[in-house]
Amino acid sequence: MESISLIEWSVGGVFVAVNAYRRYNTPASNRASTTFQNFSLYFFFYLLAVLTLYVFFGAVLDSSPETIGWLYALSSGQVGSNVPLAIDKLSAPMVSALFLTTLLPSLPWLSRYDQALLNTFWDRGNIPTHVYKMAASMRRARFNFSPIQNKQLRKNCKKLNIDFTPLMTSTSASLDFRWARVNAILSGLEEWKQDDSGRMRRFLMTKRTALNDLFKQRDEINEEFAQLKAEQLDSKVLHKIERFLDKSIAQLFLDASIIIGQAICMTELSESGRSARVTQLGFEGGTQGFDRLSPQQMLSGLFAIFITFLSLSIIEQFMKPVD
Repeated sequence: MESISLIEWSVGGVFVAVNAYRRYNTPASNRASTTFQNFSLYFFFYLLAVLTLYVFFGAVLDSSPETIGWLYALSSGQVGSNVPLAIDKLSAPMVSALFLTTLLPSLPWLSRYDQALLNTFWDRGNIPTHVYKMAASMRRARFNFSPIQNKQLRKNCKKLNIDFTPLMTSTSASLDFRWARVNAILSGLEEWKQDDSGRMRRFLMTKRTALNDLFKQRDEINEEFAQLKAEQLDSKVLHKIERFLDKSIAQLFLDASIIIGQAICMTELSESGRSARVTQLGFEGGTQGFDRLSPQQMLSGLFAIFITFLSLSIIEQFMKPVD
């Protein structure tokens, strides 16, 4: 096979890199499921791993051109079949790129290893688990109503003919408090739709269907809550209605916290920004540093870099001509 130019290696590498990003960010919700740092760092490591494989297969194909026929037989299922002229004329980097972007993910017995590699870096980057951990942390956090939230709640109570005063004296375990809290955070989400940050507005636009569902559920719960406060019911009946309403509020709170987590992860690039957003809604403690890159993550990243360069060095030694 003729000597391969740097341009051919570069072009093949670009195809592999673009395909790697497409796979890493599929589904598109992956980016919103973790922090910018986690997503970017472990995509970089995944890209290094894929490019290492690209160089390795390219080197093998360059030194053993007959391997191309073996790969074609694998993909076509026809042992001993002739390689099409169009493929035979491709350089080793192009065939390697073709193998990694099309053949590897499509063969059942090879795609398992391809997916396992991808899953490894998803797990390291906490994709998609980070946003659920963040949402759970918010739900456990103490909630403090800001003066602006109190003003908005007072307005909502007046609209629904609900006495505002008992809401502010209720404990966090009461139905009144949980109703007020979920209304406060959803009002905060509505304000974010007019946020100065273009990223926040654009993200919430992509989530408008989910947001509209949340606001619809809130309005239905508010009507039921207002009716509950207006009617004089038997204690047993009242308890049953409160339990049913409490479940609806809890589910709405859970769904809202996940949307909030996604919005924050997608739009705030720094930990301080994410913490400020969480605190702005009323959750005490911000993110409490739980979404920082841990020492274990950094060590695993450094180890991945070491292994990558070690692999490249070994490949380079194999590619050197024997005297």
